Amino acid sequence: QSVAGDSRYYYVTDVLGHCCFRFNARTLQVENIGDWKQTQGMSQEKNVMRNPHSIAVDERFAYVTHTSPSQISVYHKQSLTFVKVLRDKSSWKTNLNRPHGIRVDEKFLYIADRGNSRILVCS
Repeated sequence: QSVAGDSRYYYVTDVLGHCCFRFNARTLQVENIGDWKQTQGMSQEKNVMRNPHSIAVDERFAYVTHTSPSQISVYHKQSLTFVKVLRDKSSWKTNLNRPHGIRVDEKFLYIADRGNSRILVCS
């Protein structure tokens, strides 16, 4: 569904497969990001990959949007370990609703929050 990259790796989401991968651009080695588990409803479980739609990377982190549940999972870019879930912040005014696209630059994280018809800009 989505591809992001840097000088060493390509990061890919697979919505139907409920997974994300990191490909080493030089060796073509493939690593899984997160873990898929069959869950019911909103999962608070760490490292669960469910309906990953889009991925973005910066110098330290990989950000993955999930449309069900509506959340963003954050992983350390080098180790691929789970850091946290971004779901609702008081500054967002309303909860995430089917976040589809995500991009990041040196200062901001941009989230296409499709269900709320908005672009969130987070610092």
